[in-house]
Amino acid sequence: MAEASAPLAGRTVVFAGRLLAVTRRQAERAVAAQGGQVQRGLTRRSDLLVVGRALGEGAALERLEDKLARADRLCVRCIGEARFLAAAGLAPPRPAEPRPLALA
Repeated sequence: MAEASAPLAGRTVVFAGRLLAVTRRQAERAVAAQGGQVQRGLTRRSDLLVVGRALGEGAALERLEDKLARADRLCVRCIGEARFLAAAGLAPPRPAEPRPLALA
């Protein structure tokens, strides 16, 4: 059972674009674990749009832009993947350690 203080508790969440740190299924499970619901499309009842990446151009980018415009019209809050990961209690990906330069 989700805690009342969980950031996603009671929220209706929609995902747009591709998430890089977790799979869509993992993200959906994290929402459910906190007592939130996942919707496939934006409606007046949506609370949050999690915006991932639009990989490529053309149709994928256009769909993402359309969802962002619709979220704006419906006054749905939009957050990026990093903020979602923090709210969901999922660890963000660790940046790769830079390798030291070998000077000869």
